[in-house]
Amino acid sequence: QLMVTDSLNGCTSIDSVLVGLDQAPPQLQITPAAPVLNCLQEQIGLNAAGSTPAGALSFSWSTADGHFLGGTTGMTAIVDSAGTYQLLVIRLDNGCQDSTEVTVGADFVPPILVIDPPPLLTCADTSVQIDATASIGQGPVDVVWTGPPGQTVPIGDPNTLLPTVVEPLTYFVTITNQGNGCSAEGSVTVSEDTQPPTAQAVALGQLDCTQTQVELSGAGSSSGPEYQYQWTGP
Repeated sequence: QLMVTDSLNGCTSIDSVLVGLDQAPPQLQITPAAPVLNCLQEQIGLNAAGSTPAGALSFSWSTADGHFLGGTTGMTAIVDSAGTYQLLVIRLDNGCQDSTEVTVGADFVPPILVIDPPPLLTCADTSVQIDATASIGQGPVDVVWTGPPGQTVPIGDPNTLLPTVVEPLTYFVTITNQGNGCSAEGSVTVSEDTQPPTAQAVALGQLDCTQTQVELSGAGSSSGPEYQYQWTGP
């Protein structure tokens, strides 16, 4: 309130003015609220565009244990490391400020690839299954089997953990977590045993007018408990 007095005539005038008070801090908002870095997303933009009042704010980002890609004075900061990130926002119209922070997590855990030793390809078993079903992923996994580099080979069910193969080769597999995009790679060699046994038939004598029967011998053939023998006539 202001009072003015005229000393010559003793008259006075009074006026008043209302002084406003604006100490309202800015309202802060960072998105995403719970960001996580992973193999699908190796950098994240922390966005404070939802803070108010829009257009009258200055931004300052900082961190003690993370890492920025680019500037730290805009409404968006790009980060590529897990850690805690602080944001200080100042209202340009009244100088009031506020701060907040957001924690960026990380999930770079690959799946665990387990491949059982495959059975042999043989004359009896002309196809075998490679068993990688003991592999462990974070939920569903994508699977891709291939043959040696540069070769196109037949693989049954190449996008499963139990493919079928028919050739003695080294096979390569990549499994990828669908959730975080991280992968594990491995290989396995399928061998074969298609060596035929030795069959050697010998007549121990000769048929003639007096010798009406002779003994046949297979003694020179492969021998052992795994072999079976069968004689047939003409």
